[in-house]
Amino acid sequence: MPLNDKQIRPFLVNFLNSAVNKPQKVMEELSVCYGDAIADVVAVYNTLHCFEIKGETDTIQRIQHQGQFYNKSFLKITLVTTENHLNYALKSIPEYWGILLATKSDQGAVFKKIRNPKKNPEFSKEEALHTLWKEELLDISKKKDIPLKTKMNKKVISHILSENLSDNFIAKTISLSIQKRIYNSKPSYI
Repeated sequence: MPLNDKQIRPFLVNFLNSAVNKPQKVMEELSVCYGDAIADVVAVYNTLHCFEIKGETDTIQRIQHQGQFYNKSFLKITLVTTENHLNYALKSIPEYWGILLATKSDQGAVFKKIRNPKKNPEFSKEEALHTLWKEELLDISKKKDIPLKTKMNKKVISHILSENLSDNFIAKTISLSIQKRIYNSKPSYI
């Protein structure tokens, strides 16, 4: 039986939660860039780290299209893939992406680090902010004393915030907002 996304995913979540540098939370299926892509697994640290899974039966070439959106949305990205896709991955994905090799074991799947992720130079503050809800964006504007009108749409709000805030501040604030969203089943601002 081929090692596919469905088999890899629970072992990846366990692998991340068992790491020395354990994330605050691991979540699945985070929509980015207005739904143009959905990150398979996202580890919530001070910033978000995207893990895209390409199992043995997946079409690895899709990573080129999906990667455009991950590059805009995450400071760190790692491809989790299998031996049959490794050469393509090494030649085709950006060098700042990390690579984890998933292989079968008696327990299910184990991971070997092929390449560590580096800071993504294509990160777009404005695009990354689209991951948040409008209420979360307005909350950021209040905390940073950036005057905005509540009737503005998300794109306009994201643009204004991105013009006034740093990459690192935005990446950390997105992570905190996502954490709040996870831990509060009903956020206080809804």
